[in-house]
Amino acid sequence: MKNLLLLSVILFVSGYTSCAQKSGIYLPREYQKALKNNTRNITGAPGEKYFQNRADYQIDAAFDPQTRILSGSETITYLNNSPDSLKIIILNIDHDIFRAGTNRVYEVEAVDLTDGVEFTGVKINGETVAQAPPLWQRDGTEVYVRLQKPLAPKGTLRLELSWNLIHPLKTQMRTGTYDSLSFFIAFWFPRIAVYDDVFGWDYTQHLGSGEFYNDFGNFDVSMTIPGDYLMWSTGELQNGSELLTPQTIARLEKARETGETLTIASFDDLKKDRVLKPGNTKKWHYKAGNVTDFAFGISPVYQWDQQYASLPDGRRVPVNAAYPEKAEDFKEVAAIGAKTLEMMSGEITGVSYPFPAMTVFCGHGGMEFPMIVNDGPGDERTFTVFVTAHEISHTWFPFLAGLNETRYGWMDEGLITFLPKKIEETYFPEVNPHRSYMRSYANWAGREDDINMSVPSNSIANTSAYRMNVYGRAAAAFYHLGDAMGEANFRMAIKTFLNEWAFKHPSPYDFMNTCSRISGEDLSWYFSPWFYSNGYPDLAIGKVETGKGNASVTINRKGDIPVPLLVRFKYNDGTVNTYKASVRSWKDGTDHISVEIPGVEKLTEIELGDANIPDAFPKDNSWLTPVNN
Repeated sequence: MKNLLLLSVILFVSGYTSCAQKSGIYLPREYQKALKNNTRNITGAPGEKYFQNRADYQIDAAFDPQTRILSGSETITYLNNSPDSLKIIILNIDHDIFRAGTNRVYEVEAVDLTDGVEFTGVKINGETVAQAPPLWQRDGTEVYVRLQKPLAPKGTLRLELSWNLIHPLKTQMRTGTYDSLSFFIAFWFPRIAVYDDVFGWDYTQHLGSGEFYNDFGNFDVSMTIPGDYLMWSTGELQNGSELLTPQTIARLEKARETGETLTIASFDDLKKDRVLKPGNTKKWHYKAGNVTDFAFGISPVYQWDQQYASLPDGRRVPVNAAYPEKAEDFKEVAAIGAKTLEMMSGEITGVSYPFPAMTVFCGHGGMEFPMIVNDGPGDERTFTVFVTAHEISHTWFPFLAGLNETRYGWMDEGLITFLPKKIEETYFPEVNPHRSYMRSYANWAGREDDINMSVPSNSIANTSAYRMNVYGRAAAAFYHLGDAMGEANFRMAIKTFLNEWAFKHPSPYDFMNTCSRISGEDLSWYFSPWFYSNGYPDLAIGKVETGKGNASVTINRKGDIPVPLLVRFKYNDGTVNTYKASVRSWKDGTDHISVEIPGVEKLTEIELGDANIPDAFPKDNSWLTPVNN
């Protein structure tokens, strides 16, 4: 029996591989080369020769809230796992988006324009590097560092940097200053860019619209700040006993034992100096393993709440909320965060939250980082639930499956616009959480600026087109993918993709091939129009025949993008009959479907579609009997 099972698996994979090699899914030449080199597999799994490089960071820094000067020194240990000898190293200095003259998508307030990051020392393997050509060339938010001796395969490089920068005062671009005392600090330290098996070095500039693509690594960070400031961060605090009062430590222990939200440091505690031990300055020491970035928030006036999430693998993980008095909605955020970790780990992905803690810091907008997110306060509870669930859920995409957000922003944003809606539904069962992005996409679909996903996200300068590309269209496509391949297959594909690509760098082509493998068929009939073709979804009511005998209505597919079919037949006694058909109805290229009409004598109206089926031209989606016209 075991041998028969093994044989069936071999035949299935072999059959799928043969099918996938003839797939109609668009594959750029770089990805075709990766397949040929066996770093990627046509089944969607990593290839036998897959590799990724690694950068570990040790940083000792200090931040002065009055001057907003952040200064630090760091040591990067870089491991070249590629088969190539590297002649250059590319440094990302994302903070240079605030440098005067740098290209950017979003405006920077004049007061925040600076000279960018000032490097005060650079060493490679102990030797000083002159910050001038030909060894050092600065371009936008990148530095090209030419190595005097190439870094051989399996070789290690030690890069030592010292630098300082000025944190922005008014510009709030995923990082910022709040209430003059509270700060969220991100994109702050120089880091080595990704060298991967598909493109080699990632030369993408940080323009403000795209987010990031970083290697996985270990972080050991010490941050010196004023003695009355609390710090929340990526990683786990290593020296809490040196910083926190016995009262604070006791509350942290109590939070571990309960399933409710517990206030660790109240506003009153902060005013009466009961949270931190005395001292003019304090050095906070955090460590984080296998993460792609490090961000932190600090404040002397933010309340600190905590609630533990219970995960399917048996672990209990603390979720922190840090917020000012005006953020009334944040009193519920720790609980929402815990529920998000539980649902995403369980029924939504089937893969447990991979890190030891999570923090939601109250700043501005909504932005994800490993183990910490920066969310603004909201007046509506629906917003608070949405932004909390959305940003925390990014843990799975791109902080577990390490997607390239700058090139494929639609992969992580599309999935995380769609998947956490199940969390919102538990809070607001009467509200359709998909309506907004479906409506936005339907209104945008088919316009000249409706850009398909074959165009890399970092090539889209139009911010409206960028946002619709990475959020609306992508989320709608992932929503209906479950119908195209079967909901059980879709859930299995998500779980398989996360497990196979955990702490690696997958591409969208790997995801699509994984979906085809799990479903047992070539899904290019769905992926190609949704992701790699120009077009729009558009169904229409065609010919309606209402004779005394058999009656029918023809539904025409006028658009190029396939969507499910839903028809409502309304009658003069108030009853409604509904006909549904899967998006698979259009798989073979048919352009119309005939639907029989029950109770034709009492029929008053035919209505096509619903709020979760985008349609670029909805005016032809209704029909009234001649009597009612």
